[in-house]
Amino acid sequence: MVKEVFDKKLGKVTKSDIMEYCSTLSRSAVEKALRELVGENIIFKREKGPATYYILNI
Repeated sequence: MVKEVFDKKLGKVTKSDIMEYCSTLSRSAVEKALRELVGENIIFKREKGPATYYILNI
């Protein structure tokens, strides 16, 4: 479900964007999915703290 957000939205995706698109998921579920996608090199994590965003690995 989280990966689908990257298919719908081009460019930078923030955790807030994902929470908006996936309103049925908890914050911890979104964070776990993001860690897994980063670990599988499907997405890249950029910046730290409140400025964190993710981009699709093309």
